[in-house]
Amino acid sequence: MENIADQTYIVENVVEFSPQEHTLYSKVNGNKVTLLASASECFLCLLENHGELVTKKELIHIGWEQYNLHVSDSTFNQNIFTLRKAFKDCGLNHEIIRTIPRKGLMVSKTININLLIIKNELVDYMPVCKDSKEVDHTSPTKSQKYSKFIYRITAKLQLNIFIIILIITCASGIVNGIYFTLPTSYLSNYRTILEGDNCHVKIDILRSALIDYKKFISSYNLHCKNSEYIYFSTYQYVPRISVFRCNHEFREHHRNDCVSWYFLDKKI
Repeated sequence: MENIADQTYIVENVVEFSPQEHTLYSKVNGNKVTLLASASECFLCLLENHGELVTKKELIHIGWEQYNLHVSDSTFNQNIFTLRKAFKDCGLNHEIIRTIPRKGLMVSKTININLLIIKNELVDYMPVCKDSKEVDHTSPTKSQKYSKFIYRITAKLQLNIFIIILIITCASGIVNGIYFTLPTSYLSNYRTILEGDNCHVKIDILRSALIDYKKFISSYNLHCKNSEYIYFSTYQYVPRISVFRCNHEFREHHRNDCVSWYFLDKKI
C-alpha cells in the first residue's frame, strides 16, 4: 500500500483502536477512552502478533525500555488492567487480552481483528492475517516505512511531553509557600465531607468518596492542622491522587498559601 495516512484496528466489529491517537472508540455505546501511551504501544504489539504469544519482556521493551524508562511489575500489570477495563467500558465484556501464566500475553485467533487503512481518500478494509496468499505484506513500500517511522517519532514525542508534564507536576509538590489563585469553576465539584479537629476536608464528589479519603490517610502520613483545608481527588482509570493543603478556603480573587502533592501510586 502507498501513501498510508492512518490506520485503525476494528476489534470484534465493535471497538475502533487508533494507535496514532491512543484511543478506543465504541461503535455500540459511543464511549471513547484515551489510553496511556505505554498501554497503547503494548496493545498495538499484541495486534501485530495476532494469535501469537508476546512475552512480558517484549511488551516492557515496547512500552517503556525503548524510551529508556524503567517500569515495575505493578505498573505494568496496572496498564494491562486499565486496558482490559477500557474494553469493558466500550461494550466488550469477554476476554480480548489473554494472559498465559509465567509466559506473556496474546490476542487469541478467535478474536476478530480487522485493519482499516485510509489512503488518498480511499478506504481499504481487510482482515489482519499473516502469510496471506492474496495480499503480500512481506515487502513494505518506502511509503509504508516512512509512515511507520513518522508514527514512532510521534509516539516518542508524545511520551516525552507526558514525562515532562509529570516531572513538573511532581516538582510543584515539594515547593512550600506558593501563592496562587484557582478559578472558582475548578473547585465547583468539591464538597466538604469532614469538619472539626482543626481540619476541613473537601473532595471532588464526581471522582471520589469519603471512603477513598479514609483509605488514603491510613496509608499516607498526611494530616491537616490549625484549621487547614484539604482538597482531595482521585482519578478514573489511572492510579493517581491529587491533594492540596491550604491555610484558607479557596475564594475567587483571593490568594492562598498552599502545598500540593501528586501521588503516582494509589494505595486505595
